[in-house]
Amino acid sequence: MGYDVNSYFALEPTFGTPQDFKEFVDSAHSRGIAVIMDMVFNHLNETSALWQMQPDEVANPYFKYCTDLRPNEDNLCFFKDLDHWTTQTQELVYTALKMWIDDYHIDGFRYDYTQGIGWSRNEPTKGVPGWTKKIASDYNNSIYQIAEHLPESPALVYYSGLTSSWHGRFRESLYNETDNQNTSLSDFQNLILDVKTSGGNDTPLLPLTIAAECSR
Repeated sequence: MGYDVNSYFALEPTFGTPQDFKEFVDSAHSRGIAVIMDMVFNHLNETSALWQMQPDEVANPYFKYCTDLRPNEDNLCFFKDLDHWTTQTQELVYTALKMWIDDYHIDGFRYDYTQGIGWSRNEPTKGVPGWTKKIASDYNNSIYQIAEHLPESPALVYYSGLTSSWHGRFRESLYNETDNQNTSLSDFQNLILDVKTSGGNDTPLLPLTIAAECSR
């Protein structure tokens, strides 16, 4: 349940049956409501079939040591760390996403902790860009793909198939407004329109075309 993930292809039984979920999605769609699933692709737990079949980070192509960092990956460990630089993991994630879209008619996904997955502008088939670009291409950019990437990384969105990502500065201002009611409407407008970020550590942080414009 939650972020302690066992399988990407099955629902938590205590939440209902597959038919229950299909009826929920159909009911939401009939009311004009899109359904966005929360997907945790950074890790799986020790009871997952993928780990149990070969409980070894070196021998199992789906996993790696959490300290074995990929480009733009943060070193924060949860359960068993997936290696999104292998073709096996890329195919796993892609196949899971297609199942939820094709069989359940899901409208999009919120990807948890993408900073724990990594990405590289020079390796478009690896990390987050790999499966997001394939889904975007397969479904003509009609699927919402939202990254929980804090601090935010405009370059990741630009070089991947993501439609958007969390905006840390906007989120912080929204929380501040909830607590203190002292954020102006113009401040919110500037945060929505601005490409500036909260100072993340991704390389590059901004798309190179935008970065060049900002340096002038």
